[in-house]
Amino acid sequence: MAEPEAHSPEPSHKQALGTGLVYDDRLTSHYCAWNQAYTERPERIETCYSRIQQLGLPDRCQHIPVRPAKDEEALLCHSRAHLDMLEETKLMDTQELSKLSQSYDFVYFHNNVEENARLALGGAIDLVEKVVTGQLQNGMAVTRPPGHHAMKEEFNGYCYLNNVAVAASVALEKHGLKRVLIVDWDVHHGQGTQFHFYDDPRVLFFSIHRYEHGLEWPHLRESDYDYIGEGKGAGYNFNVPLNETGCDNSDYLSIFFNVLLPVAYEYQPQLVLISAGFDAAIGCPEGEMCLSPACFAHFINLLRPLAGGKIALILEGGYCLKTLAEGAALSLRALLGDPTPNIPSTQPARNSVVESVLNVVKVHRALHPSLAYQDTLTEEEEENGLPGMSLRTQHKRPDQYPLVQECCSPVSDMELAMLDRHITQLEENTVLTVPEHRVGLLLYCIGDEMPNGKSDRMFKKLRERGLLSRCHLLQERSNSKDLDIQFQLPLVLAAMTEEKVQSCVMIPQTLILSLLEGQNSLPVVEAGQESSVLVMSVGCGSDGDSGVSGKGRPQFVSVPTSRNQMGDGDLMAVCQQILLPIAYEFGPDLVIVCLNMPSTEGEGGPSAACVAHIVALMQGLARGHMLLFAKSGTKDDLDVVSECSSVMLGDPCKILDPCIPQP
Repeated sequence: MAEPEAHSPEPSHKQALGTGLVYDDRLTSHYCAWNQAYTERPERIETCYSRIQQLGLPDRCQHIPVRPAKDEEALLCHSRAHLDMLEETKLMDTQELSKLSQSYDFVYFHNNVEENARLALGGAIDLVEKVVTGQLQNGMAVTRPPGHHAMKEEFNGYCYLNNVAVAASVALEKHGLKRVLIVDWDVHHGQGTQFHFYDDPRVLFFSIHRYEHGLEWPHLRESDYDYIGEGKGAGYNFNVPLNETGCDNSDYLSIFFNVLLPVAYEYQPQLVLISAGFDAAIGCPEGEMCLSPACFAHFINLLRPLAGGKIALILEGGYCLKTLAEGAALSLRALLGDPTPNIPSTQPARNSVVESVLNVVKVHRALHPSLAYQDTLTEEEEENGLPGMSLRTQHKRPDQYPLVQECCSPVSDMELAMLDRHITQLEENTVLTVPEHRVGLLLYCIGDEMPNGKSDRMFKKLRERGLLSRCHLLQERSNSKDLDIQFQLPLVLAAMTEEKVQSCVMIPQTLILSLLEGQNSLPVVEAGQESSVLVMSVGCGSDGDSGVSGKGRPQFVSVPTSRNQMGDGDLMAVCQQILLPIAYEFGPDLVIVCLNMPSTEGEGGPSAACVAHIVALMQGLARGHMLLFAKSGTKDDLDVVSECSSVMLGDPCKILDPCIPQP
């Protein structure tokens, strides 16, 4: 495995830039003339944009017009013969178009396909370039045709030009990026993107796709977990095959927590590109999966801390119009920094997903230190595939395909009606309110007044960073009778309930720490009630005792450390492997983070920037309702609070050094 390019110095921290949005009505002008039921149709992006408009999102975005991609851009991933063939379709009659379509798998041609494919590609390139050059923080392209199945000289799966692969190549070749992460969560394997970067360590390609041991289209041997890249690109291609239908939020999030996030934080990309297919959403006839539309917003929240927030979504598949539109709109809201909608508490991943995750770990762990502590399957547990299956390969495919291909199993009208009611209920139960202020600030709120003007130092630090004026000051000073937590917490919680603030920073934390140490009763748990409080403690000095839980007592999860200090890689591994999975299973309505930095960074503790990443990842919980309790003592305390406050305000996280846990 080739070593990734050395990391460049981190630029000075800055406030988040805007969000770009690519859309153009011209992209609705191509369709399948001989099959009115074809799933890839103009209504896909029309419905998406209509929902985006309903939520008032275009006014908050910078519009990026589409434009025809230039030959030199398309030739980064496609051959001259491929472009010439696409050009010829502009003048073909219907009979010629239908005959040509039979030469390719799940492809139809139309006289406007060439123009629209170039427009969609040009829009994707411009979006990515604006993100790479710092003109925008992030963005989304709501365009068609999709692109991730298109190969160098082959049209495939509704795709003609590979939007994501070409845009990534522009970032690499024109702008000199060295590390690009491509996450493809479309339900079908993006083989076109995989093939192009298969030997290139500058791109880490990560695909989660329906496979069913090869029964699912595109039936490729190369879609399985053991295709990991070759040459210098060995270890930079990740396939997570889903070998049964019905996979849901819990299954996908388990893949994020156990494989994607550890590897991404080890890789530390400079740019994140997402092949954003929404055909894994519930109701999609092609995907037959069960992701709730709101879960896509959680995916965005988990990926936003990477690459300094430089992230671009390019629309791929999605054929249930309601969940496609909802998933796309909620993804755009997440890019804009709106609160992540709640999803049901997660459950253990199904056995087939656990098996796929362990297989992926098995073939990659020798190449990725971040996976070295994971378990793997024994030889007896390994899946050998389905007997009698004859899979296709890149070089082994039929010479001709039916003009009309069935892309999904038939569904009865009764089943469709039941599914539609369920989707409507999901949408109605999704809370999309946005608080007036992202962050409230409450100083001198708990315990005695701080000596030596330490809280004033915090004011000064936040002011120097330009953060103080962006926070909503809930209470600047408290008199002695107001210092009790019974007075302060209701004030903050009321502000959250009334949507005045999304989160709050409270300083100092002396009483809260004593509460978590068991010296007092948590005021949010009334005596005699079953505990609804989960406390997760991370740090040195713990003996691993899980604490006492029961009526009126919080549940405790303690993560002791075996060394005196935890580095960034250690803390991030704890977050990904323990904190996030347990927290998503618990499904809190409020997250309380108590910062108690044990020592300085120079002594091996986690960096302030790493702690801010943890806070950013946890913001996906409880619609971002978070209380941050922190000390206002040492310089390290000031740095941690200011970094966390910045992230809570929506600023991008700093790029970390590769996060690798120590043995």
